[in-house]
Amino acid sequence: MSTDAQRQVVMTANAKAIRVSLIIGGLLAQLAVQPLVGTPVWVSASVLLSAAGIFSARLPLHGDATALERRLGGGRQFVAIALVVAFGLGAFYSFYTDGPRAETLALLLLGAQLAHTVAMRTLREAALGCGVTIAMLAVAAVFASDAALAVLLVGGFACTGGAATLIRRATLIESATAAALERPGAAVWRALMPFGAAIVVGAIGFTLLAHSAPLHPHHRGGAGGIAGNAGHGTTPRTVQGYFASRALDLRTRGDLPTTPILSTDSAAPAYWQGAIYDSFDGMTWKMPLPNPSGVWNTADDGTQAPPNTGSPGTERNDDVDILADTESTVVFAPGVVTSYRGPGRVFSDVDGSPRVAGASIGQYEVTSVVAAPSADQLRAASGADTDDPKWTALPASIAPRVTELARDLTSSSQTRYDKVRAIENYLKTHEKYDLHSPQPQAGDDAVDDFVFVSHRGFCEQFATAAVVMLRGVGVPARLVTGFAFGDTTSEPGRRIFRGSDAHAWVQVYYPGIGWVDSDPTGTAVATSPGSSARQQVSAFVTHMWHSLLTWGGALVVLAIVFLVVFVALWRRRRIRTAPDPRDAAGPVLRAYLALDKALADTGRAREAGETLAEFARRLGGLVATSSEVAVAMHCLERECYARSSRRPSDAETAAAVEVFERLRTAAGSHAVVLVRSGHV
Repeated sequence: MSTDAQRQVVMTANAKAIRVSLIIGGLLAQLAVQPLVGTPVWVSASVLLSAAGIFSARLPLHGDATALERRLGGGRQFVAIALVVAFGLGAFYSFYTDGPRAETLALLLLGAQLAHTVAMRTLREAALGCGVTIAMLAVAAVFASDAALAVLLVGGFACTGGAATLIRRATLIESATAAALERPGAAVWRALMPFGAAIVVGAIGFTLLAHSAPLHPHHRGGAGGIAGNAGHGTTPRTVQGYFASRALDLRTRGDLPTTPILSTDSAAPAYWQGAIYDSFDGMTWKMPLPNPSGVWNTADDGTQAPPNTGSPGTERNDDVDILADTESTVVFAPGVVTSYRGPGRVFSDVDGSPRVAGASIGQYEVTSVVAAPSADQLRAASGADTDDPKWTALPASIAPRVTELARDLTSSSQTRYDKVRAIENYLKTHEKYDLHSPQPQAGDDAVDDFVFVSHRGFCEQFATAAVVMLRGVGVPARLVTGFAFGDTTSEPGRRIFRGSDAHAWVQVYYPGIGWVDSDPTGTAVATSPGSSARQQVSAFVTHMWHSLLTWGGALVVLAIVFLVVFVALWRRRRIRTAPDPRDAAGPVLRAYLALDKALADTGRAREAGETLAEFARRLGGLVATSSEVAVAMHCLERECYARSSRRPSDAETAAAVEVFERLRTAAGSHAVVLVRSGHV
């Protein structure tokens, strides 16, 4: 096979390996940024990247595009431009609608990645593809962290490192000699070795970073393990926990019963407020204390009127039937209560939430003011703001990256309403609704766990995260519980709220308007534990990590380190041994092999197991000095094993060849050439 034919074989195999490496690494990077862009965009991008990879698999890669390739590449460039425009418009829309900046950046990188894959023709363009993949992995590492990301980062960097090595090898092959191409498959095979090295290095690095939040070194969910389902080491959710208790613990999990609790007119609003929570300690919400002076006066007609009348909004009257005992004294209403007609005496918390004392609530009539301001009204809200610091207070346990994320999301928001919408949209599009989500451990920050680790929760987690993030940017906010939506089909003319309709949401204070409802859970996508491939990978990695920590993760790390050291020493020993004559021979190696053959003909060849250094100490005599022989042997080792930048120069090569030629010419004289056991 001619030199050009050999070079073509190697370049073709190298080009395929480069493209495959970039496609696999690109798919892993896309999966890494999936939480930032959403499943539909991720699926579309993955299909497009796979199609582009299949289409371009057989296309060559050269140092520079030929004239023919430039003419044929016009159609591919048109497709690439279309992809850039499409994803660029998506990124612009995300930016214009105050979407997360991470989403905008991820969309731009996806467009660049797809366009690059379609239009890639040269080795320089392939190197650019490595940079795009690394950028996507870096964005995912910052904004989309979970346990599955560990696998994606290791695999993505391994593929990118392998592709970069193959690109470098292809550059050398284009200018290689016929001798260097004697074994065409060897170049590709050696270039694949960085894959294994990158995986080992990535595993060690990830192990050393074991303190990172996605793989916190303890079991999540108590005895329940990864999932933390109710009934397996967690506290189950109850309807009483929403209203009867003065504390709302974010560690509760599980389904609520479908028992009917409250019935009202079907035309009533979908949200019925019950209790207000004002203080948060990182894991539990607390209700305000009762107001000793908050007993409402009883009018002659039996109507009990609170002192908080005059709230802006639309006043309405509702008849309420309590269908089951929830042990709650809360007066449920669709807005701010202005009057109550029913059993017992009414008092209020310090924040004005009405409660009944002295009787069981069965039926009552309630008058309330329901505020429903428009978006324009909320954006234009002005006037005196609340001066109570508790509505913006945060516990010291809140992780700094939670408030940093909130500041990033709201950095371009001009009004309070825009800040609320930015945080709402982020939570709705980045977190999953799951009643059996992983449970944070005691002492952990529940919001940090939800937003950066598990990405799964239900209304309490969504509402808590929204309140904390809003308070983190100075917006007064509080958490409320009640019932939402209900059933309007089972009983004509009635809206039935069941235990499973118990809900938590957010209220935000607007100057001149008051407290306005905001629900970050409203359109969140429901999911079951481990329903997505990424969640399954995340749960598996977390489980394996915990198992390693339990059964001796330190021993595994030591074993990996020992393996790396052993391989390094083995390779060093191999370099010190004689070269394999089957390898492609350079001028110094050919001269050495000629000397070895001449010595073998006289019975004086290198002995089995004798290294080049040991053999060099026996050569010399009057024909060549020991230093000349040592320099020639060192030149031989560099020619065979050194990197291209450390290969011997032409002058060093000529000097080494001349020394070996002198020794070969004098090989027939034992006294002159060989020294054994100190005797000439």
